[in-house]
Amino acid sequence: MSVYDAVVIGAGGVGLATAWRLRESGISRVALVERFDLGHTHGSSHGSARVTRSTYHHPTYVRLMAEANAEAWPRLERESEQPLVHRTGGYLFGPGEGPFGAYIKAVEAGGVEVEHLDPLEVNRRCPALHPDLDDAAIFDPSSGVVFARRTLMTLRRRLEELGVDVLENTRVTDIASGTKAISITTETGTLETERLVVTAGPWASRLLPQLSERLSVRRQTVAFLGGAKRALWRMGTLTPWVWIGDGDDLVYYGTPAIDADGPKVGHHQVSGGSDDPNVLEVEPCEATVRRIVERMSRLFDARDLRVNKTETCIYTLTETEDFILDRLPEDPRIVVGAGFSGHGFKFVPLTGRILAELTLGETTTVAAFEADRGRFRIGA
Repeated sequence: MSVYDAVVIGAGGVGLATAWRLRESGISRVALVERFDLGHTHGSSHGSARVTRSTYHHPTYVRLMAEANAEAWPRLERESEQPLVHRTGGYLFGPGEGPFGAYIKAVEAGGVEVEHLDPLEVNRRCPALHPDLDDAAIFDPSSGVVFARRTLMTLRRRLEELGVDVLENTRVTDIASGTKAISITTETGTLETERLVVTAGPWASRLLPQLSERLSVRRQTVAFLGGAKRALWRMGTLTPWVWIGDGDDLVYYGTPAIDADGPKVGHHQVSGGSDDPNVLEVEPCEATVRRIVERMSRLFDARDLRVNKTETCIYTLTETEDFILDRLPEDPRIVVGAGFSGHGFKFVPLTGRILAELTLGETTTVAAFEADRGRFRIGA
């Protein structure tokens, strides 16, 4: 049996950041347990890049992003030998009378400065993008690209330097909350700890069944595109963008081309039944790829689009798409971080800080989180 001061289960971006902040807070013996290799492709933290933006549907997330941009990402970047966030600015557009309006109100309430544009001005500034002429649009100067793979590598290296025990390919089979210690059974042995953080993505509700009513799992497909206009899609020419449609599953997003694979485009889909995360080998959804090509043929004004590559990932989300950042009501020694998929990576160093502080005390130093803490409760 191995005894630790704190254990984190799940080594995606949030789990890595939580272990980092716990160790930097002075916790001596920290273990990070991961059922696969670090950087595996079965969850939602893999891949080269993510969109970061301050434009959100609720002012709490706008304020959290302000904190992430001002403190959390710069602190993590100081630990890295390379930049982790490339600020390019980015565009958010969609029918002005639909859900897009909620984003405008939230940005105004959250105090983030954006620029309101018409679709023709978007195209003038970013020739790759051709929004519909009746769309509304804003330019968010804080938007950009987060280098996801580089972020994971930075966190892993930092944990090694700090002496955190990273237990890869170690599947947890049971969590027993005793009166003296929390016992964590794995396929290779048992760990004991006084503090536990569960950031296990799609497997969180299997470890803590009380989460099953809040969390669902949705498999996603993203596409990397090619075509004659590829010169317009490079970093520095194309910026990150999000199109907010009018209705469920009518959100598309993209990043510029980071490498030869081309620009990444995703269709944010949250409706439908829950998928089984234990089915690891899954083919990309052909219907999703067709929808992406159809939408992008219009947005990029490109009739010769081809799909260079596809990837799959898994969303773990709540019905409202709010994160869960909370102590387990029946045992506050266990802290839960879940429901991040679809928009969580841009918050990684901040959610790691929040979860570490919840592990060490009843409150955190993140004012935007504390002001709306009920939103992030397990029972919200």
